[in-house]
Amino acid sequence: MAKKNYTDVALNKDNEKWFNKIEELSIQLQNEKISKREKKKIEKEIEQNKKYIIKSDFWFKKAESFEKNGEMLKQTGKSMQKVGLKTTAIVWTPALFAGYKVYQNIKGSTETPEQDLIELIKRCEKDYKDGKIDERTMKEYIVKFTQEEYRA
Repeated sequence: MAKKNYTDVALNKDNEKWFNKIEELSIQLQNEKISKREKKKIEKEIEQNKKYIIKSDFWFKKAESFEKNGEMLKQTGKSMQKVGLKTTAIVWTPALFAGYKVYQNIKGSTETPEQDLIELIKRCEKDYKDGKIDERTMKEYIVKFTQEEYRA
């Protein structure tokens, strides 16, 4: 890979000071009254400023790349979050609605709390056998009913 030339780098506020310094030093280098020692010192400083410009450009491009990737990850995260929320709603809404319907049907159909509890257990067992609810959900309905309605 060929070495990058500092003149290929675009001027920006971060590397402007090095470009200006190179111009100043180049003007000083034109002066014939300076010694060889001073000339070498100026040339060395010019080369150092060129390296600064190239390194600055490298890290500036890396930073832009990281920023672009960060934005892409942010967008992907937002999309994933939306999909996750929709998936959660799709999965949980039918189970919650079924539980609500079971509870509402049982609550209004009998006269005593004991009868309500018996009806709830029968209904939950039937729904469990039909595969509409799982065992954990069935237990939750029964426990919730006994804690909130049966003791009331």
